[in-house]
Amino acid sequence: MTRSRPSSASATRAARPEVWRALRWIHAQLVRIRTRLLVINLIAVGVPVVGIHWARTFEQEGLKALEADMRHVAETLRTLLEKSVPPPAQVPPTTRSSSSRPARSSSARPARSSSARPARSSSARPGARRPAFEAMAPSLELMAKRTRMRVRLLDKRGRVVADSHAKGPPEGPEDVPTFWGSYQPRRIHPPHRPSTNPGPVYGRREIRAARKGQLGTATRYHRRIKRVFLFLAMPIMVDRRVEGVVYITRSTIPVLEAMYRLRTTLLQVLAVALGLTALMSLFLATTISRPLARLSRAATRLASGARDETLRLERRDEIGELSRSFAALLAKLDGRARYISEFAANISHEFKTPLASMRGAAELLADAPEMDDATRQRFLGNILADVQRLDRLVSRLLQLSRIEATLEHREVFDLRELVLEVVDGFAEPALGYELPEAALMVNAHRSHIASSLRALIENALRHSEADGAVRVAAAALDSHRALLQVTDEGSGISEANQARIFDRFFTTCGKSGGTGLGLAIVQTVVKAHGGEVRVNSALGEGTVFTLELPILTSRPRSASRG
Repeated sequence: MTRSRPSSASATRAARPEVWRALRWIHAQLVRIRTRLLVINLIAVGVPVVGIHWARTFEQEGLKALEADMRHVAETLRTLLEKSVPPPAQVPPTTRSSSSRPARSSSARPARSSSARPARSSSARPGARRPAFEAMAPSLELMAKRTRMRVRLLDKRGRVVADSHAKGPPEGPEDVPTFWGSYQPRRIHPPHRPSTNPGPVYGRREIRAARKGQLGTATRYHRRIKRVFLFLAMPIMVDRRVEGVVYITRSTIPVLEAMYRLRTTLLQVLAVALGLTALMSLFLATTISRPLARLSRAATRLASGARDETLRLERRDEIGELSRSFAALLAKLDGRARYISEFAANISHEFKTPLASMRGAAELLADAPEMDDATRQRFLGNILADVQRLDRLVSRLLQLSRIEATLEHREVFDLRELVLEVVDGFAEPALGYELPEAALMVNAHRSHIASSLRALIENALRHSEADGAVRVAAAALDSHRALLQVTDEGSGISEANQARIFDRFFTTCGKSGGTGLGLAIVQTVVKAHGGEVRVNSALGEGTVFTLELPILTSRPRSASRG
């Protein structure tokens, strides 16, 4: 027997990866710029669409306003009719009693439908207190002509006693505009028998409500002429009894016309918004999405190894600036890659020489156990010297890496104070300095500038004669740059060596422990601060190293020694 539950569970587990892939795809599409632009455009289009839906609210308010007008007219007529009822003292007395009237048999009375019962005049019931319906008939025609409402007055039995449209519409036929589509306004009341003929007046729902002393309203759709009508019935109260009804009918053509104008305007706005949205989408896709896609494809090809690819776009907007920034970053990365490659080659060369010397000495010591002590000590001394050289190389490399990693930690300080601090640390009588009276404020990494100046002074003292002087000078080149100069009276540097003096691992005194990284570190520090380092030398005439750094402000101070 097989079970269905495991199969359904396995199907559920198999469907989960598909669901997750679909969700990830949806999320990836939502975060894309083109999707965001599409959402913005849809919101722009949604405004007139919301306006079209809001038009329904406007329609309801228009229908309510029509009903309020009908109610005001009915209230006015009811007040007039109630005021037309004579007081009880003015009612003439009854001339005869009911007992004097001859009796009639019910069989002798002719049968008549309730709808065909004629309206009795005010003299039909002597002594009755009823509104003056007939006196209001001329006024009803004038009211209907001005308000375009059909006004009918009904007695308490629901029979029409006055009608503003008894001789036809006094305001003339109503113009029905040709509307777009088959739009009809919503009904503010539940429809009551929506047919062409709703039946006799006295049997309508709103009339029945009014005869009970309540306000009656209804909305009906006329199928033949395709219009919606509003009906309102208001009771006429005399001594808390219903003595009649004011019955008003109103067409909804004004609301239709207002709705037609509003909907037409909104549809025009929607069409214009759709057109502008389409043009905007094309424009944004052309100016934003496509260039970004080009940059993305170019970056992908670069990542895959296509070094001939360029990220530069000839544009003047933000995307063009982004592409130029990417191109500059790529150029720096290429330069950094070349630098790392050359640096690795130089390191391997510098490490290979002492390692080869150490390996040869170690092999000789291992292969010649009968070697005399003097020779053994000489080989061990060579090994120790190579180890010390490697240690100096590693220390310099660590110093260089720390300098490149901590250049962003800067502070504002006076360059003269730094010169005094570094010079006082040597305690050399041949070392002197010359400083200006004005302060030289720079924004730099203090310890790195001090280390560079210290390296230049050590280099100058190392290459100077026993009685040679070394001078350190600081001055303001202009309002934006300051100079640091270290001058010695040594043997000088040849032009060929001056071209390579700042190269990494280049040294002319490797035998005395030089690593070739001191001046390279100085150049790295100065360039990282936006400055420049230069050398001016001639054989037999000494050497001048010049450091140029950006200056901030100056303040008066004087100092000199030497």
